[in-house]
Amino acid sequence: MDKSKFIQELYEKGCIKVIRGKLNIDLKIIIGYPYLLHFVADNFLQEAQTMNIDAIVGMPYFGMIHASYLSSKLNKPLCVIKNERMVQRELINPENIINSKHTLNILVIVDNIEKGFRLSTFIESIFKRIKNCKIIGIFTICDNCIANNKYLKFSNYHMFSIINSHDVLNNLIQFKNITNQDFLEIYNTMNFTTIEKNVLGIDKKCNKRLFSIIKAKRSNLLVSLYYSNFFHIVNIVNKISPIICGIVINSNIIEQFTDEKREILKKLVHEKKIIIIDNIELSMANKNVVIKTLKKNFTFCDIVTLRVNYVEETKVFSEFSLDLLKQIDDGAKGFILIMKGMGYNNNFINQKVLDSCSKFYKYINGILVSKREYYMNDNNMLYITDEIEMIDKTVQNSILNDGCDLVIYNIVEFKTLTKDYLMSIYSSVKLHNEYSWISFCKVNSIEN
Repeated sequence: MDKSKFIQELYEKGCIKVIRGKLNIDLKIIIGYPYLLHFVADNFLQEAQTMNIDAIVGMPYFGMIHASYLSSKLNKPLCVIKNERMVQRELINPENIINSKHTLNILVIVDNIEKGFRLSTFIESIFKRIKNCKIIGIFTICDNCIANNKYLKFSNYHMFSIINSHDVLNNLIQFKNITNQDFLEIYNTMNFTTIEKNVLGIDKKCNKRLFSIIKAKRSNLLVSLYYSNFFHIVNIVNKISPIICGIVINSNIIEQFTDEKREILKKLVHEKKIIIIDNIELSMANKNVVIKTLKKNFTFCDIVTLRVNYVEETKVFSEFSLDLLKQIDDGAKGFILIMKGMGYNNNFINQKVLDSCSKFYKYINGILVSKREYYMNDNNMLYITDEIEMIDKTVQNSILNDGCDLVIYNIVEFKTLTKDYLMSIYSSVKLHNEYSWISFCKVNSIEN
């Protein structure tokens, strides 16, 4: 059984319903079907085997059943905590788990996360009852919470869910178990809730050079220089480089972009300590074209934008030559996925693409989005937007409300680059930098 078949089984058993425009998921009935219990336990087991677990705690009541299954498969103690002031079962003979002398790594099992309030309260109970413990993970069958909320900061834990609301909706519409109108009504209620995350602490996965520049320059602002005149790009970089962390260009439109100019640009960005994103929206349709293009572009830029329109195109990733992968895997090169689909249908395509690309995340530095959608739940990913203005301070909104980390300010090309125009560019970029950096610090709880 795969995830899709699992969701179909849940729907047929009545666990998934659409009631008054809301998605209702009730997993209690699973306990009456051993093959569904085994599927859940096998998925939990595969994830849990990678973790250092001392004991398992099931959240009353149905989380306890799944915790019991996992406990027997892992051969780890099971702790059952009720409302009474005592643990209901001795776990480590002859000592009770509460009297353990070392810090216990606890895994919490819950059947369904809805809002996070009940789970947050239960976690508090665990810390009160088992004094010397650390919760290292939370496993659930279905994450119906959509995003982090005020009750529980999920980024503090290793979260694992077999399915989520998006998977369920996608399956329902795929097998025509829900009308387009119902789907739209449910989808439009989903949004991303802003959370705090330590962006500066995820450089083990993303572009190391970019993060060092962000820290050193105290700037998360990039500017897009879609100029056909190469020397206009050089002049602007010389002027604004102290207040930006990088530039975005399109090498395909630069006139007579020779190897000599690529070398000049490469030396310039290293001297000015900025990165280059080449926004060529590379298609994954042809493996040979992809490899040839990347070998050329990675000689002068750090990141290349990538547009994957279909899930099948992600297969090209696995066909890259080993030499190319070594270039990307040095922590200084990578991709940005363009995920700016318009309308709910394209967002579903985007979700499938993200799922398909998940095994290649170490090559992906970030995602270019209009806003961070609810299904983009990877906190170790950079979210970048190029849709910013100064009206209503949308630079702040992009970071604080739309969940973006880096912002790209677009500079309009003029045929002549006068001194006055160059100064106006510097002034506007400086203003954007001041707004974006303050918001960036606030959302990441770091000093300005």
